[in-house]
Amino acid sequence: METIKVGISGSRSITDAPFIYKTLDYYLSQLLLKYKVVLVHGNAKGVDYIANDWAISKGLEVIIFEPEYDKFPANFAPIKRNQQIVDESDVLLAITTGSNGTASTIKMALKKEIPTKIIQYEK
Repeated sequence: METIKVGISGSRSITDAPFIYKTLDYYLSQLLLKYKVVLVHGNAKGVDYIANDWAISKGLEVIIFEPEYDKFPANFAPIKRNQQIVDESDVLLAITTGSNGTASTIKMALKKEIPTKIIQYEK
């Protein structure tokens, strides 16, 4: 079975686990039928943490890129991490409230021309 890597990016302020679970189930259900799905994320609070729990519950492989504050300046480490997520992913699923980090990741994905789905979260 062919592997597809799905990058996850999302606002830290989104902690609505049922919404994130339903969103991942909805958008990834067809991929799960056709591919070995690997989730790629940055291990940030909010969407990333919840998506990681979802992936584990499904028995999926997960690749995590955390900011490397020991290698890069504090303001650049998260940007570098976001680029690693995009570079490792075949598609990007972004769940956002409009946060800067997620917006930056979306721009990177669009520049790389990978399929990108943006879900605007409303409380």
